[in-house]
Amino acid sequence: MSSQPSPPPPDPPNLSPKGKWGVAPSTSPQVARPGRRSNHAPLPWWILAALVVVVVALAIVLIF
Repeated sequence: MSSQPSPPPPDPPNLSPKGKWGVAPSTSPQVARPGRRSNHAPLPWWILAALVVVVVALAIVLIF
């Protein structure tokens, strides 16, 4: 009983025909289209970073 069965191979359907590797059609939450169903996080980090950049740029423009 020392020989354990090998783990099953990765699911081939994950390779979608459109050329995206390892992305299931609609099961991965990271592939959610922005603006459609973004219930996972109120603001992603890159939106916060963009807002910070805009605020800093506006502050610099208004000061000078």
